[in-house]
Amino acid sequence: MRTGEVALPEITAAFGLTINEITRKDDTWLISTTSGEVVFKEYQGDLPRLEKRLAWHNYLKDNRVIAVPELLQTKDHEVLIESGELVYCGWYQPDGEPFSGHNEQHLVSAITSLALLHAQSVRYEEENKTYQEIEWQLPLQIQARLTDLLVFSHKMAEKRLADDFQKLFLENFDFVYDQGQVAIQMMVLANCLTTCAGKYIYLVDNFLPEKIIINQGQAIFVPSIPGNWGPKPLDLAAFLRNYLSLHNWDPDLAYRLIKLYEEQNPLQMTEKYLLLALIRYPARFWLYSCQYQRQERSVAELTEKLTELIREIHLRDSCLDKLESLLSGGE
Repeated sequence: MRTGEVALPEITAAFGLTINEITRKDDTWLISTTSGEVVFKEYQGDLPRLEKRLAWHNYLKDNRVIAVPELLQTKDHEVLIESGELVYCGWYQPDGEPFSGHNEQHLVSAITSLALLHAQSVRYEEENKTYQEIEWQLPLQIQARLTDLLVFSHKMAEKRLADDFQKLFLENFDFVYDQGQVAIQMMVLANCLTTCAGKYIYLVDNFLPEKIIINQGQAIFVPSIPGNWGPKPLDLAAFLRNYLSLHNWDPDLAYRLIKLYEEQNPLQMTEKYLLLALIRYPARFWLYSCQYQRQERSVAELTEKLTELIREIHLRDSCLDKLESLLSGGE
């Protein structure tokens, strides 16, 4: 039995809860209590970072942003309980229906709620004067991964197409490599080559469907505390990358979602360039090549995944070309 399981009755009692049933997944517990369903999460290390994140979370609730669930509090109004080297916080499990990326109305609900959350997060940073310009590693990371792909392509060319994965990889390498270079050029236009212009905020950072609940037309994002901190387009790009593929990268849908976001939280042109760069960057192409080299998956499985990815990248390229024109004021 892990330390957290031993301490859990004591922790829940501090929040005035009586346990009926417990289900555990990794560092998270879903607990049925006499007061309803609650979630507890276990953390280790970097307590100051977690405390700052929770202060932001409470600011959102104080300003009636329902896009995050309500945190549990002890009778002393504390939201964290320490037990040895571990720290715990919890929240009420939100009511609502499961999110589906295939459902356009769910996408609309999520993007609208994300915009409201980001708008309040910008105000939080301004009121607390936490904004600072920090080193921006992503362009360097992208360039390093493109170099990895270039080296790998030369190695495979020397083997003269040993299998279907290599053949597919080399047939599409130049096009995909160019996508990465365009992403870096967009980051230059966004003033994000070494540092990134614009305000940094706390990010939702996790848009898996099981982390989103739809309640009366609004989305609630289950916390991924402590989460990351960065420019708004990181969240927006992650959400669009996750779900536009389910709609064949429909540029009209993409544009509509971005404009809905901007109704609550307008984007500067530099932020739009960063958004386009983050979406265009071919991250999975690099990932599959790494998995192939490390033999983490079978050649047949990776070839199937790469085939689908290539199809998606061409659709995405067409979508982003049209989207760039629309976002810059073109027709």
